[in-house]
Amino acid sequence: RSSDLGAASLNADQLTALSSAYLSRLCNASTLHAAYRDATLEDGLNGAEFYFASHVPLRTKLDLQAGFAEAAKAVETELTRLRKRGSYARDTIGRHPQIRANPALQGGDRWRLVIEQVSSLEDYCAPTKSQLAVALAADGTGSVWHYDANAFSDTLVEKMQTQFCTFVTAALNDPQ
Repeated sequence: RSSDLGAASLNADQLTALSSAYLSRLCNASTLHAAYRDATLEDGLNGAEFYFASHVPLRTKLDLQAGFAEAAKAVETELTRLRKRGSYARDTIGRHPQIRANPALQGGDRWRLVIEQVSSLEDYCAPTKSQLAVALAADGTGSVWHYDANAFSDTLVEKMQTQFCTFVTAALNDPQ
């Protein structure tokens, strides 16, 4: 399912902030955990994708009552940290017994929520095993939502996308 955000004057990081804020509010969770990927992180792998993770953990702490400006700042800080740090070795879990013992990390890449900045929405392929993957156009004009039909219905995702477009419009009209 795709959402056209039209001529919204957003960059990809602002759209990432809005999607994080929307999903946090939807879940009533001040901390959002998602898998994240963008061109900056992907370019840093330069053919070493087999050895390094393609997605990194995006952890944003948001005040659910605050406006878009504060959410954008929190997400910008987290994205700066992620881009500075880059990816991590895929075998990290295997090399550290205390990490390997965590049952949530068993079975490979399993991200319930994925947020990605992509150059082309048409060519987007969602990661396997994700329940919801939100691909955001790098130019800020749209998004594509892929979802597990066992976790979400078509009707629910359509409602979420409509709410998200309304949320984007409201944030643009009143960033505070």
